[in-house]
Amino acid sequence: MKDIFFDCVDMISDKYKTLPTCEQELKNLDEKFATISEMHRIFSEKFASMEKKLATLPQPRVGRRPI
Repeated sequence: MKDIFFDCVDMISDKYKTLPTCEQELKNLDEKFATISEMHRIFSEKFASMEKKLATLPQPRVGRRPI
C-alpha cells in the first residue's frame, strides 16, 4: 500500500508541476480545470485499486469477551 501511495504522490507531483502558477499568464482556464479533473481522476483510480486490495485481505477475528 505504501508503494501505491508513493506512486500516486509522484504522479500528482508531476501533474502539479504542469499547472500554471500565479505569475504565469492563464491563457485558457478550461485547460486548468481539465488538469484538476485529471488529478481527481488519478486519485479516484488509485483509491479504488487500494480498496480492492484491502478487500482481499482477511478480516481479523474479533473476540466477544470484554477486555
